[in-house]
Amino acid sequence: MKKIILLLLSALFVSNMVSAQSLAINTDGSTANASALLDVKSTSKGLLIPRMSKTDRTGIAAPATGLLVFQNAPDSLGFYYYDGIKWNWVAAINGNADTLSWKEAAMR
Repeated sequence: MKKIILLLLSALFVSNMVSAQSLAINTDGSTANASALLDVKSTSKGLLIPRMSKTDRTGIAAPATGLLVFQNAPDSLGFYYYDGIKWNWVAAINGNADTLSWKEAAMR
């Protein structure tokens, strides 16, 4: 019985410590930046954003403000983010970073 109580107290203590931490994903063992909830670090890999069709994207129930997705079909390929009211196109798949969306974002 004492072992069970000790185990439960230990689990409670560890879960409180874990919830107050940031999460680092890397290969060098470095800790996460204290200002970030998630700190991803790599010199050879990138971050893969969820990919979906326009129907999938517009079908998301109550999307969070700032939600980012990559629309891969059937039209308007590129990144979209939700601003709290509507979905906004960020960039085209053709790699043209000189779009109106990027200019507007830089001016804010």
